[in-house]
Amino acid sequence: MGTTALKKVISEKYVHGAFNETDLEAFNSIFHPDFSIINIQEDGSFFRFTRDMWEEVLKQRLENKDFDYSSVAFVPVFKTVAIAGDKAHVMLELLLDGKVVYTDFLLLIRIGGEWKIVSKIYHEHKAG
Repeated sequence: MGTTALKKVISEKYVHGAFNETDLEAFNSIFHPDFSIINIQEDGSFFRFTRDMWEEVLKQRLENKDFDYSSVAFVPVFKTVAIAGDKAHVMLELLLDGKVVYTDFLLLIRIGGEWKIVSKIYHEHKAG
């Protein structure tokens, strides 16, 4: 599986699972069970946001009839995709209304022929 196929998997399962449609089946298929977002706080402290924690947020979103899906209708723009054997890293920007909202840095592993995201760090772009 080359970079084009990996981009397709990220677009269909990551972007549409975790964001655009909140597709829990796609979400669970792309994330490794031990996945976590590594988030370093402004004070330097370390915070892990796990797959299970994220899934709970998504379930709450699905239950909220007033949730505005246009607020998470991101368009992915791939900046870097590199594959070495069964490991990969992807850097992509998530755009909303043509503006970059997040830059995501994803680490992946291929298990049984399927790509799984094992870790993520991100940068949130502030308006202004």
